[in-house]
Amino acid sequence: MRIRYNASWVTAEIEGREASSFSRLVGEMERAMTFRLGERGIVEEDIPVGCPEHPNFDITCPACRRVFNERNRVRPFFLTFPSGGQEIYTLKIPTGLVGYLLEKDFHLPPLYRSGLQEVRRRCAAVLERFRKSGEVIVLTDNPAHREAVENALNHERAIVKGIPGAGKTWVALSIIANLRKDARICWLTHTRALLSQTTERMRSQFKEPIGTIGEGEVNTRERITVAMFQTLYTRLKENDPNILRYVSTVDVLIIDEFHHIAATTFFTVSQAFNHAYIRYGLSATPFREIRKENFLLYGGLSHSLVTIDVQPTPIHLDKR
Repeated sequence: MRIRYNASWVTAEIEGREASSFSRLVGEMERAMTFRLGERGIVEEDIPVGCPEHPNFDITCPACRRVFNERNRVRPFFLTFPSGGQEIYTLKIPTGLVGYLLEKDFHLPPLYRSGLQEVRRRCAAVLERFRKSGEVIVLTDNPAHREAVENALNHERAIVKGIPGAGKTWVALSIIANLRKDARICWLTHTRALLSQTTERMRSQFKEPIGTIGEGEVNTRERITVAMFQTLYTRLKENDPNILRYVSTVDVLIIDEFHHIAATTFFTVSQAFNHAYIRYGLSATPFREIRKENFLLYGGLSHSLVTIDVQPTPIHLDKR
C-alpha cells in the first residue's frame, strides 16, 4: 500500500493482495456517510452497502462494486476499482475526515492507521510552524473570545460556532493575528455584501492591502485575499491558470457561513485548496438536519468544534 496526501485528500493505492483488509472499512464508511438523491430529495437510510451474498461489502466482489457504483449516491470519499490490467484499488478520503476516522470506532487496517496518524501529525506541525510565539493575541476584551481563540489555536482545523452577534468574525481575525506574516490566507464567503464588508474590515484591522476574488476582480497578489465561492467555482471549472496557481499557494483557509460547503459545488471549492492545512469554519448553525451531509462538512474542514460561549440577550416585553 502507498499513501499520498495533501491538505485536501489522503489517497491510498491498495494492491490486490491487501484489498480484502479494506472491505470492512469501506463498508463502515458507506453505511455511516453515504446518502443518495431520490425523486423526493435525500434518502439517508436503507441504502444497500453490498450485494445479497456480502451485505457488509466485499471490495473484490463484482456484485458489490455494482451496488457501490449505483447512480445518485453522494459520499465524501471515493473508491476506484482496478482497470487496465493493474490490480490496484484507490481509496481517496478528505483530509478533514482523518481525525474522525482515528477517533471513532472504524476498522482501520494497521498500516493505514499508521499512515493516517502521520497525516495528522503533519497537519499539527504546519500550524506550529505558522503560529507566532508568545502570548495569544485577542483583538477584543471579551473573555469568551479569548477562550475561543485559544481553543481554536489548539486545532489546525476546527469549526467555530456562535450565535449571531457572538463575534465569530472577531475570533477569526484574532486567529489571523496569531499567525506569522508569511502565511498566505484566503477568507471564503458567499455573498457580495460579505465580500465587501469583510475586505474593508480586514484593511482596517491589519492596515495592509487585501486581495479580492469576485465582483469582476481577481487580485491574488496580497497576503490575505477575500474570495467568493461562486467566482472560484466558475474559474476552477474553466481551469483558469491564475486561480489554479493561487489555490495551490494558500496556507490558511477561513470559511465564513461554513455550513454551505455541504453543497457539492462549495465542497469542490474548499477541496481545491490542497495546500491549506490550516482551516477554520464560522457558523451559527454548522450541522445539517440530514446527518450524513455533515460528513461533507467534516471532510472539507474537521469535526473539531470550538464554541463561543456568548448567551443571547434576553428580550423583556412591556406588560402594560
